[in-house]
Amino acid sequence: MSKYFFLVLIFIFQSCNSLDGELHNFRDYSLLNSKGESITLLEGANPATLELNSSRLFTLNLDQHTFNFTIPKDVKLPRENGELSLTAQQTSQDYGVYARLVTHIIRGEELVGRETCTWIERYHHCDEQGNCRVLYRSREGIKDVIFYDEIHQKNVVLNLRFDDTHESIAQFSGVKKIIKKVYRYESTCY
Repeated sequence: MSKYFFLVLIFIFQSCNSLDGELHNFRDYSLLNSKGESITLLEGANPATLELNSSRLFTLNLDQHTFNFTIPKDVKLPRENGELSLTAQQTSQDYGVYARLVTHIIRGEELVGRETCTWIERYHHCDEQGNCRVLYRSREGIKDVIFYDEIHQKNVVLNLRFDDTHESIAQFSGVKKIIKKVYRYESTCY
């Protein structure tokens, strides 16, 4: 079982902790909400949010209902690419989960520019009695930079399915883009 899917889920969820997408229900079925009530979900597509609450729990939020899915301790979550397969017993729902995480990393062009920055200035301060000491203060400045943007596009597909036949009854799909600035050069702040 790959670590990547749930690590990606963790990464996705820890950076805002949620992934917006759409849940396609292929038929009517029921899930237990966070209060333990059985809620019937109707066939069709609806906006939904997938949230990773911890390394042991994720939720599917739909129409003001929250549905919890447990993750066993022995299951490692994927980080960037991978699959996850859980049985109904493991999820604490009537359906198992099969999920796939695919990450594409796109490197932008290298850019040269200037950015604002803060630096610490050391100075001497003497009081009226002639007692002097060293103090520090923050100063605003600029720095020269060379950088590129790294775009991490994470595609998550999660299927709710029967354990015995692996027939999917619903599919959540969502995409999240995370942009990281990668510095190749940074001058000192001046």
